Amino acid sequence: MNQKTGRQAVSQGKLDGLCGVYSIINGIGLIETRRMSEEDRRHLFVYLVDLLDDGRGIGTIVQSGISFRNLGKLIDVASRLRRSKTRKVVRRQTAMKQIPRDIDEFWDVLGDHVDTAQGRTVILGMSGKYEHWTVVKSISARRMELHDSDGLIQLDKARCGLRDGDGGSHILWATQSYLLYLEDNLDEVL
Repeated sequence: MNQKTGRQAVSQGKLDGLCGVYSIINGIGLIETRRMSEEDRRHLFVYLVDLLDDGRGIGTIVQSGISFRNLGKLIDVASRLRRSKTRKVVRRQTAMKQIPRDIDEFWDVLGDHVDTAQGRTVILGMSGKYEHWTVVKSISARRMELHDSDGLIQLDKARCGLRDGDGGSHILWATQSYLLYLEDNLDEVL
């Protein structure tokens, strides 16, 4: 807080909804075998932000954030751009086709998938305390560790739910989260 005026400065990222772009860069950077350079990150960021224009006006888009469908399209674009550098392709699939009956079912899907050493992570959509896209780095029976653009470190399962009223302060979007995984670029092999 500014001692002189008693007013707090707005932090970068607090007024924009670009966490989806950051989650793509962080997710791909986390699972690629070749480390992404700062220059690569900047180039990918600019490229993806340039693609956000959907006719609403860039200010509205930046403030409102990215829809699940557009996030998926941007993941595909980012994968194609990175393909020549890594010889691997980032694939995506929706975590769940319908909302599961309880948090345990969704938590198990994430737990079975996430293994960054094997090139697998999740871009997790959430609301409640945060309206946010984040990246899951690891998951245990009680907690998930995050690789997050806003400084979130972890989510405790006991504080998560799938719907408003589930008792958790974090609502996880089971049908609007992407499982990411690396695979060999078969286009180059053929």
